[in-house]
Amino acid sequence: MRILLGCNRYFPDVAGGGNRVAYDCAQYLVSQGHDVALLCEGIPGKPESDAIDGIRVLRYALPRMDIDFLSRHQRAAKKILGRHLSGWLPHIVWGHMPLQMAAMIDVFPQVRAVYTLHSPVSVETVEAESRRAFALGLKIKSQVLLQIERRCCEAAAVITVLSQFSRSEIKRLHGSEVASKVKVSPGWADLTRFHLQPSKSAARDAMDWPRDRTIFFSIRRLVERMGLDRLIDAAAIVRDRGHAFHLYIAGKGPLRAKLESQIGKLNLEGHVRLVGSVSEKELAAMYGSADAFVLPTRALECFGLVAVEAMSAGCPVLSTPVGALPEIIERIEPKWLARDNSAEAIAELMRAFIEKKLPQHLPHDLRNFVETNYARERALPYFVRATIGS
Repeated sequence: MRILLGCNRYFPDVAGGGNRVAYDCAQYLVSQGHDVALLCEGIPGKPESDAIDGIRVLRYALPRMDIDFLSRHQRAAKKILGRHLSGWLPHIVWGHMPLQMAAMIDVFPQVRAVYTLHSPVSVETVEAESRRAFALGLKIKSQVLLQIERRCCEAAAVITVLSQFSRSEIKRLHGSEVASKVKVSPGWADLTRFHLQPSKSAARDAMDWPRDRTIFFSIRRLVERMGLDRLIDAAAIVRDRGHAFHLYIAGKGPLRAKLESQIGKLNLEGHVRLVGSVSEKELAAMYGSADAFVLPTRALECFGLVAVEAMSAGCPVLSTPVGALPEIIERIEPKWLARDNSAEAIAELMRAFIEKKLPQHLPHDLRNFVETNYARERALPYFVRATIGS
């Protein structure tokens, strides 16, 4: 079959959860003998049309000046589709994000459409920008995105999501009729990227991490909804109770300076460190070297890939009970969930871990849990079949 996928960015260009899922699906479809094209927004220095590992990558560029700001993605994407796919009619269009999906169903209105909702864009826009955007403009943008997303959901024959939480969000935002088309198929981790450390002490030495205290680790985009400010406040509470620990936070984003300032004001320089972007090799080592991974999400976690990745490296996950996270954590250890997403609740969980008051699971058991439930080679084919039926 000829299959056209649409997502925000090509994953090797720009990392991201939705981008990775679309990329993994495209790779799998090619391996099964399908003819695959992938539509996405481009980045400077990358060609408009590219053939990479059997995937035809089509990157559109946004105009620098555009009066109609809210429809610029669709218009730019439709031009690229017309330019490069005029003689190539897909059997299926598969949207992974609403802006690209809207362009694809405009260009190919008679083609069977399916859609994967990774996160409701209208809600994510508010959560990501509410503290720094003009309220009226944010409300308008959110409503426009909601309508575009609804159009995509209504056009789709099948909608796949990665969690029951996401299904409930679709029903809340778009109604029961749209929700009746939803299939839940959990996400996955590539277990070849993460592994158990043969020696945690040696791994810590290689990264200059201390051996004589509990090590907490987190990797998140530095934005409001990830709850990292609350994690830092929680670290101050744990420090004030006299516990020896160190917290490393990886990731990049607009809140870096604010979080650095918060660490300074709380005199946490000896306990908390922002380490910025890390390579996949470094990330694997950090997962395997930490005593626990902390997931302080404030809102809207529609799957929780980092939790699965951390456990695949044998690392326990201490989490807020937000979004889809309980769907993962409760299956392995319910007591690793905080009572809520406040700094106080996160601190209670961290203290209980340090004091060995929480149930412990061996690293091999955590990895086996992921292998059984979230391994890429099992979950990805099921997800593709659930979406396109092939």
